[in-house]
Amino acid sequence: MSDENYYKLINIFKSVPGLNIPFSAGLALGALFNGDTEMFKRSGEIDPVLIFNPLKCLGNLRKHIMAFFRDYSDGIWIGKKACGNQIFGLTFSPGFDLYQYAILIDGNCYCLKSANNYKVEIKITKDSNEIQLYTWYPSSKQNQRLNTTLKEYARSMESFSYSILPLGKNQINSQLFCNLMLAFASKITPMKAAFEMTTTVGTFLI
Repeated sequence: MSDENYYKLINIFKSVPGLNIPFSAGLALGALFNGDTEMFKRSGEIDPVLIFNPLKCLGNLRKHIMAFFRDYSDGIWIGKKACGNQIFGLTFSPGFDLYQYAILIDGNCYCLKSANNYKVEIKITKDSNEIQLYTWYPSSKQNQRLNTTLKEYARSMESFSYSILPLGKNQINSQLFCNLMLAFASKITPMKAAFEMTTTVGTFLI
């Protein structure tokens, strides 16, 4: 089984109500025992909302089963992971949650990172190890741009400054970055892209 399908299966089992917590804990303990810190974070990561909302689990389960039959190299995917070295995030809605986001477009992963003095850095990679750090949700939108055009657009956002809550001019965070990339790639408005991200990733209710 490929690493991609292995992680997709992990996502499926972590979305089964009642199974998600013990399954994640078991994987995390196994990874910790083997000294695999990256796997510990990836497998042990959980949204506390899933503990109290089985409907959220079922919504994720449906999305991850659909994702199993799609390839990361095809189409647009929205990814998220807990910030920093944490294993807990909290979902309200994309743009209002405690996660780091990335976007995968036809096999290229675009992620925004903050450096010193709130400087923005854009990383573009096909590295499967980097890609597998995120939990990916398939978008219904398709890419309408050339890869070179997408890369140029992504790099242009390095002129922005990083802010956890980007309310000012030329401020950005990972959620807003993914929103703008999705809008640009699929040739839709940022408002429509925000709605697409919400239906793709979900809220704390679904």
